[in-house]
Amino acid sequence: MYFFIHAQYPPFLLHLLKLSLLYFVLAFSIGGMLGTAMAAILKSRRLAVYSLTLIFLFLNTRATEALFRTPYLLFNSYGGEKLLYNIKDFFTIVPLELGSTFEVAPLYGFPMEPYRWMLAVFWLLFPLTLILYECIAGKKKKMILAVSSLLLLLAVGLFSLRGSTLLMDMRTTSFVIGDNMYYTEMGHGPAVLAENPKKFAIKKYIMDFTVSNELHAVVDLTVDNPNLEKYDFTLYHGYKLKSISTADGKPVPFVREEDYLTVSPAPDTDRLVFRYYGKSPKYYANCQGITLPGYFAYYPKAGKHEIWSQVNNSYVFDLPSTDSEYIVSIHSNLKVFCNLEGNNNSFQGKSNGLTLLAGMYSQVADKLYAEPIREDAPVPNAAMIRKADASITEACKRLQRSPEPFLIGDRKIFQVPRTFHLNSQTESAVVMSDHITTDGIYDGKNFAMEIMQAHFNQQREPVFSSCYLSCLFDSLNKNDPLVKTRMNHVSLLKELDEFLYLESQVNSITPEKLRTLPEPEIVEYSKRKQRYDEMFLTTHLKTAYYLFYQSPCKEDNLRAYFDFFTSDSKEHYLDLAEKLLREEVEHADR
Repeated sequence: MYFFIHAQYPPFLLHLLKLSLLYFVLAFSIGGMLGTAMAAILKSRRLAVYSLTLIFLFLNTRATEALFRTPYLLFNSYGGEKLLYNIKDFFTIVPLELGSTFEVAPLYGFPMEPYRWMLAVFWLLFPLTLILYECIAGKKKKMILAVSSLLLLLAVGLFSLRGSTLLMDMRTTSFVIGDNMYYTEMGHGPAVLAENPKKFAIKKYIMDFTVSNELHAVVDLTVDNPNLEKYDFTLYHGYKLKSISTADGKPVPFVREEDYLTVSPAPDTDRLVFRYYGKSPKYYANCQGITLPGYFAYYPKAGKHEIWSQVNNSYVFDLPSTDSEYIVSIHSNLKVFCNLEGNNNSFQGKSNGLTLLAGMYSQVADKLYAEPIREDAPVPNAAMIRKADASITEACKRLQRSPEPFLIGDRKIFQVPRTFHLNSQTESAVVMSDHITTDGIYDGKNFAMEIMQAHFNQQREPVFSSCYLSCLFDSLNKNDPLVKTRMNHVSLLKELDEFLYLESQVNSITPEKLRTLPEPEIVEYSKRKQRYDEMFLTTHLKTAYYLFYQSPCKEDNLRAYFDFFTSDSKEHYLDLAEKLLREEVEHADR
């Protein structure tokens, strides 16, 4: 395969060799050993042999999904689902199950974490001990039985310490739905954060990371205001705190609630040392790959910040407005790429976010970093970046606004796995002070649109803001029937008023309140919800296409929404649309 696709990346060749060994040689050997063991122990009991074979086969396919998710879906039993999936994982001989439709991330490759090799060795040796137990007579049987028991205990113990793994399935802790389930279905995290006034910033981080089965961290930070009684920090809940202390090792009391820490040091304490370990189902860090983007709270960040938006079902990025100084040391078997300057996995510099990426990853051009073997997107090049900056400049000229805040300039660009887009609509591009992360650069103009959208406030709705950018950058599909249909602004205003009314009615009913409503009101709610869902997409598209493409005031509308999207306004984005449409109707009636 390596030579067939003309790959010129030696780490990929090594990955394929390891893949062949684990997925084929060891898997087939395990099958042979299990078959021999069952024949030796069960002998002529064919029904038992066939049943065990089918169970092993069943556990190595995606067919288990509907059954194993039943405890959570029917009984809200997270523990029951976790137990079933742990059993499945222990008996999974082929890491990428039969029937899996999830794409393999080029940065990570096929799952081959250390614990999977340990399991493969176990499933080779454990049947062997059973075979020897049947073949050997006398006192040696007890020794063989003791060895079998020891192997089983050792395997279960190591399996329980497997740490950060890439789980591409539909369990509640998977890459695909883990955080969505945690923050929405399971009800963790506050629905709305209280006002969070800026009281302090972090001047300096000294970080020591060890990446083995998961992330182990010692983070020494310096705050700019040592006179506060309490300091609030955000640290993703998957990271378990061992301690918080002062620079001289004195323990500091703290309270943790989900993603938030409240620390109460002694007066005039300006340095705090956090020791923690853990993982995230999406932003993994292990011996096979590292994807820790600077916008994710894998290290303590000043203040309380929302991590997941239940409105948009996506991650929220609340980046500091000022840069911090970073001194970073990473202990890993992988070569780590970072937005800061450095080498040999040690980095230093200033930024408002620290991004770490490793695996089948490389620098592909000056200031451009990507997966060399990714097929869905071309390898980024300087021409794409120049085209993106030119498109931004042209759009800002149309808006009569300065392009400077939006230009790429000399920022580094890091391409993250496309799988990031599976469970979030906000990671197409994230702009930090010295670098940009993107899930793929397909051409300069599209990248420019993604960068522009990254600067918009996150209260925006993705369908409406995407239509806005398509009109602004003149990249609409002119053959779309909805684009070609001439809309009447009066009728559109009536439709928008109806939609906003339905939205207010639907959003006023919480799940708890819905359960207490009498039957007639539930029926009425269901009708409104159905009508709201039917109107959602078409109302957004029609409103955007008219305001920004068909309206005689389209240039003014483009500028008004640009100012809105780049402000901290809490106004509903469609309230502004209603206002602009109403002004147009009133102007036409004069």
